[in-house]
Formats: sequence, structure tokens, C-alpha cells
Amino acid sequence: MSLRYLDAAKVTLPSRAPQFVEPGHCQWCNESLTGRQLFYCSEQCAFAFLRYWCLRPAYVRATFIRDNFTCQFCGYHEMMKDKPWLPDLSKLECDHIIPLARGGETTMLNLQTLCRECNRQKGVKVADDLEQSLPRVIPSRDNSKCPYCGAHGYTTVPWEPPEYYDPLMLKVKCSRCGEYSYIGPKPKLPTIRRSLSASRC
Repeated sequence: MSLRYLDAAKVTLPSRAPQFVEPGHCQWCNESLTGRQLFYCSEQCAFAFLRYWCLRPAYVRATFIRDNFTCQFCGYHEMMKDKPWLPDLSKLECDHIIPLARGGETTMLNLQTLCRECNRQKGVKVADDLEQSLPRVIPSRDNSKCPYCGAHGYTTVPWEPPEYYDPLMLKVKCSRCGEYSYIGPKPKLPTIRRSLSASRC
């Protein structure tokens, strides 16, 4: 299994939804709860909150909580227009500080919250002090091409990756031009289980 995407046990920060509303109120609609209801006033509200919060991977939720739902570049921090007690997550994204295509890992130290616009502007760029030390990476093992001559053939070369690189990266030598480059593992998207067994995430 690829190490790029964290298992739930590897998330060291809380990923459970914060208490967005006062105790005794529905997490989604903010109406007062009655009877034995603990978090939601109806099943519809429970499924709506599930779509809003629980379907995101745990490391994404943990990053949003740690960064207080705020873009780390421009400070974007908007609330939903129809539910001003909930942060607007539709324009927030979890960004890799050192991108996956440059050898970065999906760890809490390498993740940050960015708004969609800032994340698009950043792309696969990294800070100037890291630029010179990062390898040229071929993003996928499937139909990988040499970044120098465009050839497909390569042979793997033994190497010890630095600790801040993905340990599954390969160092390869092009069969045509003989130049060395690096191939990162193809990311595997986490499986999302659509379940409401635990009313909260």
C-alpha cells in the first residue's frame, strides 16, 4: 500500500468535527435538540452534516482544524452564507507544502490549508530554500518518460532517499540518454465509506 495517503491511525491531530454550535443544538441546522437526540435533530440533518464534514479524509479534516479553517497564504476564512456558524469548506483545500510530484509525503508536517485560488497559484512550486535540493520527479510509474529526452525505458538504481522524501520513490537511469531521475509512487485515493453508524466523525 502506498504511504502517500495516511491511514486513520497515522493522523496525530484531531479530525473529529469541532463543536461548531452550542451544546444541545443540531450540528447542521442549529435548532434546539429534544428528547434523546445528541447531535442532530433529524436524519436529514445527520446526512447533510456527513456530506459536509465526514466524507473528507481524516488528514484533510485534521489540517483544517489545526489551521483554524484559514488559508495560510491570504487569510481566507469565510463562513457559509446560509449557516454562518459553519466554516465554508467549499473553497478550502489541503495542500502539500512539498508537492507529491516533488517527493513530498502526506504527513501533518507537510500539509497546510489553502483557499482554492492560492492553491492554484502555488501549483507544484516550493520555497526557494528547498528548490535546489528537490529531485526531478516523474509523477507516475505508468508510461513514465525521461524528463530529459522523453524516452520510456529506464533501469532502477539503488539509493537511500533523504528522510523528507517519500521512501517509495525510485531512482532510475534512462536507457537512451543515461541521465538519472526519480519516479514517485502513483497516489492511491482513500476509500470513502458512506455510513452513518456513528452519527459523528
